Amino acid sequence: MTTACCDHCDGSLQNLFEAALRRSHGREFGNRSGRAADQTNRLQVVIRLEVMDNVVAEADYKATTCATLLAYCELLARMLRGRPIAEALGIRAVDLIQRVRGVPPTRHSRAALAIAALRAALADEEAKGSNSK
Repeated sequence: MTTACCDHCDGSLQNLFEAALRRSHGREFGNRSGRAADQTNRLQVVIRLEVMDNVVAEADYKATTCATLLAYCELLARMLRGRPIAEALGIRAVDLIQRVRGVPPTRHSRAALAIAALRAALADEEAKGSNSK
């Protein structure tokens, strides 16, 4: 059984896509941002994070209008809020793929794109973590 990201989400592609369309992306915020692009499919995503005391306080995104990419970004933003940086860095594309129902396998690469933007936003934290090991 697939678990939803939060109590009011059923984890379906349609539910997350509709939530992404309702989201207001107009405000600029955040002290971290990362961008990833897939030139072949003409897709791009920017993840913006507000990090305070090594915890993601807020997460938002702007992405190419692709239902699957928007659904993965919406889920990722929900999963990130309130997570310590170390946990946020542990989120993988497969975690998104397993939680969003109804995505054809040919679109699973969109999850990796969302995660790449997250990694870019937290690149300095990821480097710190690997240097301390």
